[in-house]
Amino acid sequence: MRNEFGTLGRALHASDMDFAKLGPDGRNLKALLVAACELVDGVRNERAVSARLDPADRQLHIFLRRRLCATAVEKLMIMFCDGRGHYLGDEVIACGTRNGVELDMQSLFRQALSIGASSFLMAHNHPSGVCSPSDNDIRATKRVAHAAPMLGLSVLDHLIITSGECYSMRTGGLL
Repeated sequence: MRNEFGTLGRALHASDMDFAKLGPDGRNLKALLVAACELVDGVRNERAVSARLDPADRQLHIFLRRRLCATAVEKLMIMFCDGRGHYLGDEVIACGTRNGVELDMQSLFRQALSIGASSFLMAHNHPSGVCSPSDNDIRATKRVAHAAPMLGLSVLDHLIITSGECYSMRTGGLL
């Protein structure tokens, strides 16, 4: 398989037709490879969300990268936490374009309150690979951070995720 695709990453993104070229078991091989990756992802995801949510945790960054970076458009994901900072759930609340995503604050706050969250982490990808906040990212984050306390909520951080980097608005002094 490495001779055909070069790396496991390329093999994962290869088409069914590419696997069919490997012979009669090619499609089964792809199914096994995908299942193995899903199993590894499941274990990583468990670790990323089983403890207190820490925006600086590299396992969390891997979890977010896998959830957000396999697309050519920006996605905004919210991770909700209880009063002790433990993970309650997450939701991709918006999908945008290659260059931006619009935040619906009403949906974000409605979901947070409906599950009894006390805090939340915002994360979105930049398909461009540029891991720095846009002016719109900064404005939206500040609007959310200003409104959240009025509802008894707090914003843990807003992370920007690319395939190789993670930018924290809190660490960057923007939150």
